[in-house]
Amino acid sequence: MKKHTLFILLATLLLVLSCSGKQEAGNFSTVKQEHVISNPFDIRKGINIAHWLSQSNRRGQERDQYLQEHEIKNLATLGFDHIRLPVDEAQLFTAEGELDTETVQLLHRAIGWCKKYHLRVIVDLHILHSHDFGNAIRPLWTSKEARDQFENLWLQLNSELRQYPNDLVAYELLNEPVAPDNEVWNELANRVIRIIRAAAPQRVLFIGANQYNNIDHLKQLDIPAGDPNIVLSFHWYEPYPLTHYRASWTPFAHLHIPVIYPGVPVTSADYARLEETDQWKLKPYQHIYSKETIKSQIQAAFHLARKRGLSLHCGEFGCLPAADAASRYRWYQDLVSIFTAFNIPYTAWEYKEIFGFSDRSGAIKDSTLLNILVQK
Repeated sequence: MKKHTLFILLATLLLVLSCSGKQEAGNFSTVKQEHVISNPFDIRKGINIAHWLSQSNRRGQERDQYLQEHEIKNLATLGFDHIRLPVDEAQLFTAEGELDTETVQLLHRAIGWCKKYHLRVIVDLHILHSHDFGNAIRPLWTSKEARDQFENLWLQLNSELRQYPNDLVAYELLNEPVAPDNEVWNELANRVIRIIRAAAPQRVLFIGANQYNNIDHLKQLDIPAGDPNIVLSFHWYEPYPLTHYRASWTPFAHLHIPVIYPGVPVTSADYARLEETDQWKLKPYQHIYSKETIKSQIQAAFHLARKRGLSLHCGEFGCLPAADAASRYRWYQDLVSIFTAFNIPYTAWEYKEIFGFSDRSGAIKDSTLLNILVQK
């Protein structure tokens, strides 16, 4: 009887283990917890506070009143656990290269509110005088003086922010680097990492790949491996004709044709009716986009990060409301589902401007999008 009982127990155990293995192999949404890199800056879902201390001409009282304490409190109540706070050199530093007192006070105030309401903050150096990702000329890559200035900016910024604990504030070295060669960005990024590490050895650093935080360039990003306090960050806006549908700053601003997701963004019939120059603009995107195709790219980046002993993060993703509503919401749903499946923290672009779910007063204008982002 004992032998029979033991046999049954062993058989049951083997069956459970076998089923568990099959379930894991067949379901990409299961990621073993031991494979998740941990650091003190523990985040899951967040939002970019865009066009405040970055990409904005607001100054004085208008800038002071743009973001208020009740909004940070509300973001926490809604279910977000962090913000990404883009800051520009033009606002954060004076013409003489010193920290601007008024802007620094606003930065400290925002961090203080986040601390009060248990939100973490990624301070993102978004635009430099020597590097604007939207400009063709970027002296950061050609001028030693510009590179030295970039390092000096981080020395000053770290000195100002070192008072905050590592589980409250993290740094993002540079938003969407666009270097002429991957090695140029690798060299500069490693120089800045060494400078920050000398003063802040445990600070969590978010680092994106060359070519606008391109996920496919992560494999060429050469930074220290095995550092649990380095996070690889990518941005996701594909398919671009959908996410930036008729955006004034894109080559597609004048195209009055439907763009859909999932599937090939523009139907063959609509594509055939376009002028040849417009077909040429769209051609790179005329292939199938779906949850599975997106998952395949993100999964490759996930495994690359784990192989290097690093974390992975999506620092921006968003789709303009001018796009087809059903396609737009499906796109957001699929991305959030993939991020959640692979335990990839994400920070949507953005809070209360044209991509956002709130209006400029902080009132909710798109509850469907909000519910997708916070997974309600």
